[in-house]
Amino acid sequence: MLFGFRAVFCRTIGLSVRWQAAARSLPGFVPRKAGSPWAPAGWSRPAGAGCPVREASSTAVGARDTGGDDRPCPAGVHGGDTYVALSPVVDRRPAGCAGTRLCRDIEAGLATMPRAFQDVEDFRLFLRLAGVRNVYLSTTSEASIGRLVGLDVTTTRHLLDRYGKDYGIMPGSCAWEGDVMPEHATFKDAMCLARRDPPISRQLLARLTGMSTAQTRRVLEHHLSREELARFHQHRVCLGRLGKLLTVVPAQPLAIMAELLSCTPGEVRAALAEHFPWFEFDDRERMNLKSICLIRHALDTAMLAPFSTTPLVEDMAKKTGVTQRKIHQHGPGLCPKYIIALNGPLSSGHLALLRSEMASGELTLSKAAGMLNLPIWMTHWYIRYYFRNAHIPRSASQPMTPASPSQASPSLTLVEYLDRTLPGPSVWLETQQALHLGEQPSAGHSLEQLLVEELLGVLALRPPLSKPEMAMQLGRPRRELRADFPAMRAKGLWQNCRLDLELPVEDILHLRSLGE
Repeated sequence: MLFGFRAVFCRTIGLSVRWQAAARSLPGFVPRKAGSPWAPAGWSRPAGAGCPVREASSTAVGARDTGGDDRPCPAGVHGGDTYVALSPVVDRRPAGCAGTRLCRDIEAGLATMPRAFQDVEDFRLFLRLAGVRNVYLSTTSEASIGRLVGLDVTTTRHLLDRYGKDYGIMPGSCAWEGDVMPEHATFKDAMCLARRDPPISRQLLARLTGMSTAQTRRVLEHHLSREELARFHQHRVCLGRLGKLLTVVPAQPLAIMAELLSCTPGEVRAALAEHFPWFEFDDRERMNLKSICLIRHALDTAMLAPFSTTPLVEDMAKKTGVTQRKIHQHGPGLCPKYIIALNGPLSSGHLALLRSEMASGELTLSKAAGMLNLPIWMTHWYIRYYFRNAHIPRSASQPMTPASPSQASPSLTLVEYLDRTLPGPSVWLETQQALHLGEQPSAGHSLEQLLVEELLGVLALRPPLSKPEMAMQLGRPRRELRADFPAMRAKGLWQNCRLDLELPVEDILHLRSLGE
């Protein structure tokens, strides 16, 4: 038996040696890098060749025909001149470099950039993150991508559906076995990603640049200062978008700011305390999103009525179920023009007197109400209409300041902020209003309805999936599934604090046939 085992072993070794010798004689062979996690096959496209055209097969995920494009892929950070075929299951070759060409067309003015991004670099990063998500679906969630680009999960899902599959830039591969030196393009790309707002995490940075985990760690530890390294580990909120959110009048609750930035309220609170210490937020008044949507909807409806039939605050409170005190507190910031439609503008004399008193810094809400001979709630509305940047304290006896601390940035309403920073019409606002007002979103932006349909397909699988598996398939954290679906009033999706489904057998078979 011993001699038989030795004969089989030697025969296997001989076949392996002969196969390797035959492989090395073929054109395009590149030896495998020692210790590299990206090169199990050892094959590379010859330098200068065009983007490959991959034939669709049952063993490749996301196979697409590139249309025979023979233009070379850009070198360096977007895939390089070479690629490495990893396995027959997942192929990370660039699909025609369509995302890179789209970014070049935007820079040349031949294409329009989506309004959700500040510049081409942000859009290019989004496409690169989408390419990583196409490969690592389980570890690159929509919430993570949204946090890195300063968008909410709903808008991120909408943009991924629009650009992710066709324009996602596949992760590149590093061409150096040892340390990545500063003159390499991969090093410059890694430094830009590590110093951006917010910085890319170490694991995701390795996947974007194609470096190994050890290479990434050495690059960060040797070339980032102590302050930059601390910021790299602690900075998780997009400060640029957060600064714009702070100009919204009235100040939004932490929960809404966290939802718009795809992070937690605790992370927003920590970022405000460190980077925006002048900002004052009051946690005593917790206004949920449903009440805000109801007040905004009622005020928008009131503005459509004729001047003589403008609804009173009492009527809106009865119709919406929101107290008059909350409407008086948040209504002036949501729709300042309502007081003009209800009571008309102030006279020129009263307005000049208000401006002189406001400039002195001693005007209180009670004093202004006495000067105008109006109730305090109506005076509050007038102050917000004529002095958009004024800081109005909760107490009517405290003086008002004529401008907010961020005097360089003009104040915005929440709708104006969404129109400027999110794709129009605002996917997030339209979806949230539809959910909380009991209406259906429009056909173009019914994202939550599509999510319900996707959840139905996941729940119909047999054997049933666990909650972590369902969250991974949907690309959403479990806490969001637990919090969002009750508000959607989706029948049969939430029973006894757990996800459940009651579908006829024929519907289950139909869903399974769609999956096939």
